[in-house]
Amino acid sequence: MTIDSLIQIVALIIAIYALVPRVRQLELRIQIGVFEIIVGFIYFGLVCFLLFYDIFLKIGLAPTWRLEKIMGLTPDLASFPVTLLFISFLLWRLRSNILPRKSILKFQELAEELLQRAEYSELISLLDRYWSSLIRIQHNQFMIPKVDYKLKRFLKKTSPERSVQRLLEQLSDDELKALSDGLKSIKKVKLTVRAKLKNYLNNIFRTFAQWIVNILPNYESTSESADELIRVIFSKDDFIDSLSRTRPYFALELLKTDYFSEKEYFFVSYLKCLLRNPSSVLYYEISRILDSPGKYDQEIPQSLRLLHFLLNDAKRAEKMSVWSPIGDEVLHYLEQLSATPDDDYYNFPINDFGGRDRKVINSPVYLAIHFFDLMVGRALHQGVKWHMWLYYFPHFVDKIIQNYKPHASVDLTTEWPTRYSYFIYLIIQVHENWMNEVERIIPDRLLDLAVDNVSNHHENGNIPKSSLIALGFSLEKILFSDTISDRFKDYLVEIVFRFYLKLATTRLMGDYAQVLLNIFRSEGIFTTRDLKSKLRTSFRRIDKIPFLMQVPDFAKEFS
Repeated sequence: MTIDSLIQIVALIIAIYALVPRVRQLELRIQIGVFEIIVGFIYFGLVCFLLFYDIFLKIGLAPTWRLEKIMGLTPDLASFPVTLLFISFLLWRLRSNILPRKSILKFQELAEELLQRAEYSELISLLDRYWSSLIRIQHNQFMIPKVDYKLKRFLKKTSPERSVQRLLEQLSDDELKALSDGLKSIKKVKLTVRAKLKNYLNNIFRTFAQWIVNILPNYESTSESADELIRVIFSKDDFIDSLSRTRPYFALELLKTDYFSEKEYFFVSYLKCLLRNPSSVLYYEISRILDSPGKYDQEIPQSLRLLHFLLNDAKRAEKMSVWSPIGDEVLHYLEQLSATPDDDYYNFPINDFGGRDRKVINSPVYLAIHFFDLMVGRALHQGVKWHMWLYYFPHFVDKIIQNYKPHASVDLTTEWPTRYSYFIYLIIQVHENWMNEVERIIPDRLLDLAVDNVSNHHENGNIPKSSLIALGFSLEKILFSDTISDRFKDYLVEIVFRFYLKLATTRLMGDYAQVLLNIFRSEGIFTTRDLKSKLRTSFRRIDKIPFLMQVPDFAKEFS
């Protein structure tokens, strides 16, 4: 290598740095710190030494070069392997995913600039690369802060206040009484030689520990910077929306982190973004598992990464309250539709020519119904003692009825006159699906699934009973609706009554049938409106023969 080659390399590096975008310049500055600069100076110093070796040798500043005789390597040629080693070092540093603590301000500047420019893909890649380091900086997980924390605990534990407290614990009741009365007759506590030595050593250790604490560097500023940066990034809805579309599975890696600022807000917003986007992985994965026979009791395939993360472990789903963002977003969505009833395409007939209606399967309502179906069904199998907020279903029904205004083109004699009609039917059907699962597993889990009593009062720890109560609330809202046709009401009542008939005639399911019957009778928590009279009206219009033959008392009561 010649001096001209060295100048060309330096010029090339400067030119490349000047031409790359500012974002790339900032990213380079993150990786290139004091250590890298020192290595760079060493490299250039060594190359200059090799290039001007003859001059240094003449003035006595260089040793005799022996490699030429041994390996045929002259000083000029030796600069090439040195250059290759330096380039390898730079490439290794630039590919590193370790964010130096001192570079957090540069990282913050780069991330905020990407946020301002709405270059979310670049920001997501940056977070993907440095996430573990960023969390480490936020939590101050370095050796010095750990030492500082332990020393402060020692100082607190051995403080004079704690020593006085321990001394008071050694005093007898009489001495404590004398102290409280302000008497001066307390005898001085005599310390043994061992105790005096212990106190002396303790004071030395405390002095030394306090001195160490005073000189240790404080990393709180970098921790606060990392915390603030994470808070800003994960409170920005546009960024979360972009992440849900472009890198949805990276979000799962973020959520696996024990704690970071705005984690709860990020989780809720992330699920809502997935729900609003029919092309999201949530819709795709639900469609994949929709008709799976083992969706309730078998492990969710790891290829369905989102559902595996959210619902494979029902207790984890309960802890994360996964129902909340899904349920709340559906209610918000239905409320928005109520502002423009004439344009609400759910009030139009189902268009299922050649397959499923795309408006239905791409609907947040449709997805939420199946999400709750999967979530509650798995919780039932895994023994979760909580209803998993399946009570969102009556609220869904309430909002649907609020928007239920069939278009003039609707044929009210069809099975499901509108798309809204189909959603209501699905909700009723999901309740029946859950109870079918109860029938399948109850012989092995009789005590676990048994109800405390057959009243229709809440038992929040019993999923089957909670499901029946929620079904009763939904049915009540349907039958007292002024916009749903009597024909469709009768259709739904017949489904529910046949459901009751199955419970009443199935072994071990009698208590659940009695709970449902008490709901039909407008007893307990269903006394605000006369549900029983509405059910009687519909019962007169449906096929009574199965009921007269199998549950004659029921048929007589509701005729």
